[in-house]
Amino acid sequence: MIISAQTTVVSDGGSQPALPAVTLLALPSTIDQGQTATLSWSATDATDCTASGAWSGSLGTSGTVDVSPSVTSDYGI
Repeated sequence: MIISAQTTVVSDGGSQPALPAVTLLALPSTIDQGQTATLSWSATDATDCTASGAWSGSLGTSGTVDVSPSVTSDYGI
């Protein structure tokens, strides 16, 4: 299982906005086929998050979800 986090900043050209930061963790970080891992994320200075890779959709700025991938999978936020 591979996890990654990326931030994007959009500015209106005025004062510099605070840079968003996101943390994405998988516990346990390695699992065997059929096992479950818990993905946890937390973002600061952000209004929402978007999942990518083996999961998708709009997410809040923090949360957890259990995943049971059947093959090596990429999870991004």
